[in-house]
Amino acid sequence: MNLAIITVQRSVEYLYRSLFSLTTSGAYPGPVHLFVGTDETEYLDALAGNPRVVVHPMPAEDWERIGPWEVRRRFTFNYSRCLAHFADGGEGLCVCEDDVLYAEGFWGLLQETVSEVEARLREYVLALYAMADYGADPSLRRGRLYSAYPAGLFFGTQGMYYPAAVIREQASRLRDVGLHEASPPGDLVIRDFCDERGYLYVARRSLVQHIGRVSTGLGNFHRSSTFHGDDPGPGA
Repeated sequence: MNLAIITVQRSVEYLYRSLFSLTTSGAYPGPVHLFVGTDETEYLDALAGNPRVVVHPMPAEDWERIGPWEVRRRFTFNYSRCLAHFADGGEGLCVCEDDVLYAEGFWGLLQETVSEVEARLREYVLALYAMADYGADPSLRRGRLYSAYPAGLFFGTQGMYYPAAVIREQASRLRDVGLHEASPPGDLVIRDFCDERGYLYVARRSLVQHIGRVSTGLGNFHRSSTFHGDDPGPGA
């Protein structure tokens, strides 16, 4: 199981706080892959030489093409780039945005939730974050740790988990749709992908919390009602 973070330089920098939260949440043993969505990487200089962090800059030829695109379309392209990188690895992939905090015991909770889902399913997409409490609806509960997520209500990619069986197809969908000028936002591409297949689920307790009050332009600020951990509150 791999972990990647989609990141861009922001006017208010959340990434280092997010990485600290991941580190102190405990138990994640592997490298963190950072997929940079623009040609700016100077804000990552403090991570140079850190063996636990792998930076994937935007290739110059890709940036030359997507630089003029609007921010949502660039996000979709970078997200597809991240997924495609892991498409042949045979392992599941957790993808988070760079402005989240991680629940205490995050990695263990993720593994436990994935194990519960995969006792029943091979192909699915699992949201690790939702603003609403879908587990409060008994008709949506599918296990002790996860619930069905009505795909028509899905938005936000603060934290997502993709099993190996769906990574390549999801990456291709994002890339193909994202090439079109009138493409919808990336989270809605994921929504439609899951809606077609009927396999979107959500952790009953959000495993990450959104803290990015200063947006990159992707959408309005929102927070999970089910996150338990080092939550800084709405004024953060």
